[in-house]
Amino acid sequence: MFSAKVAEFPEYIVRRVDDWPDVQTINSEDSVELRVAGSTLGVVHEVGVVDLAFSPAIRDQLLTEGRADRHRTDPRSSWVSVRVRTGEDVADALWLLRFAYLCRLSECSDSDEHAATSAVDVDDEFARLGLSTSLWALTRERTPAAEHPTRSVDVVESETV
Repeated sequence: MFSAKVAEFPEYIVRRVDDWPDVQTINSEDSVELRVAGSTLGVVHEVGVVDLAFSPAIRDQLLTEGRADRHRTDPRSSWVSVRVRTGEDVADALWLLRFAYLCRLSECSDSDEHAATSAVDVDDEFARLGLSTSLWALTRERTPAAEHPTRSVDVVESETV
């Protein structure tokens, strides 16, 4: 498992996600926004919180499965938040960020030409995440990007560390 000081977790998460194809980072005073294909994946806050953008249906399923909490400042939005205090939390945040990343790539793969869409086998990556049957079904329902939030909010994803 990941061993580092809690204060280093946000920076580690940003470094990992920044290595993914076509990810862009936008730094602010106390957070880093992560984007792909023009859409926000999430925002990583230096206080150890990652906020992630999902469709309302996926947000609801993530809440049902206990993978995330309602957004910490706007609980009515389709955004979710995860607190990062331990190495396991880092892995969870990276998993969620990878899931958000793949959701964005699956949305743009039919219409946009982005380096990431050709560099990543989205279906294979979804399978590797070990999605629940419900989340897998929701990924098959390609939601138009216009229905996804694009405003900047601090977010972090999790993946295996």
